[in-house]
Amino acid sequence: MRLLLLLALSLSAFPQSPRDEAYTAAYNLFQQKKWDEAEAAFQKIYSQDPPDLRGLMGLTEVYAAQNQFSRALQILDAEMEKGGPPLLLKTAWGNIAARAGRLDDAIGVFQQLIEANPDNFDLHMRLAESCRLKHDLPRAIEVWAKAMRLNPESLTPILSRAMALDQVGRKPEALAAYNDVLLRQPDNPVAANNAAWILASTDTDLDRALRLANTAVSRSPADPNVADTLAFVYLKRNEPQPAANLLRPLTRSHPKFVALRLRLAEAALALGARDEAASELAAARLLSPTSEQRAEIQRIQSQLR
Repeated sequence: MRLLLLLALSLSAFPQSPRDEAYTAAYNLFQQKKWDEAEAAFQKIYSQDPPDLRGLMGLTEVYAAQNQFSRALQILDAEMEKGGPPLLLKTAWGNIAARAGRLDDAIGVFQQLIEANPDNFDLHMRLAESCRLKHDLPRAIEVWAKAMRLNPESLTPILSRAMALDQVGRKPEALAAYNDVLLRQPDNPVAANNAAWILASTDTDLDRALRLANTAVSRSPADPNVADTLAFVYLKRNEPQPAANLLRPLTRSHPKFVALRLRLAEAALALGARDEAASELAAARLLSPTSEQRAEIQRIQSQLR
C-alpha cells in the first residue's frame, strides 16, 4: 500500500522557537505535560503590561492539549473584544476550531481572513488543511493550487495537492505533481514512494518504479508502508523472491500490519510456498482487515484452491 503521508500543516499557536527564558521554561513545562504549571507560567507571561500574546497563545495550547477547546476559544474571543490583533487572534481561533472538529467554523474564519489578506500563503495552507480534514478534497486541491501560485518555492502545497489528487483518483495529475517534487528534491521519500506505486499499479514504467521505491526505502527504512510499496513493485516485475525476502522479516517486526501479510502471501504463492501463503492469509483474517483487504484475501485464497 502506498504511503499517503499527509503533511498536515501544524495548527499549533507556538512560535517556531522560544525567544526568552520565561517562555522557554513555560514551553518546556507544556512539553512535559505539566498542565497546571504550564498554565500558570503562560498566564504570568500574558499578564504583562502590555500583554505578551505569546502567553495567550501558550494558554490556548495548554487548554487544547487537554481537549478544553471551548475554554481556549473563549480567551481568544475575550482578547479580540479588547481590540487585539485580528489576523493573529482569528488565525489562532481557526486553528483551535479545526482541532476541535468545528471545521465549518474554521473554514469560515480562514476564508474571511483570506478575503482581507488574499496574498497570505499561510492562510491558504490553513484553509486547505481544514478542507482536507473535512474530507472536502476537491476544494483543498483548489486552495493548494492557489497557495502554489503565492509561494512557488514551497514544496508543501505541491506535495499536499499531489496526495489529494491521488486520493480522489486523478492519477495522471498526481503523478505529474509528484514528478514536480522529485525534480526539485529527487530523494523526497513521500513523492518517490507514491510515484512508484502509481507507476507500478498502472504498469507504466516498472524500472523507474523500482528506482523510486528503493529511494523511498533508503530514506524511510523503518516505514512498513514504504517497504510494502517496494514489495508491490517486485511482484509487478514478476520477482517474487526479493519481495518475499523483504517481507518475511517485516511481518515478524510488524505482525499486525495486514498489508505486509497479504503481500507476503502473494509472493509465497508465486514461489509455490502454498502453506506459507495460507498461513499469512489466516493471520491476516484475524487482524480486522478492511473490506478491500478482505476482498484481497478472497482473491489470493481462490488461487490456493
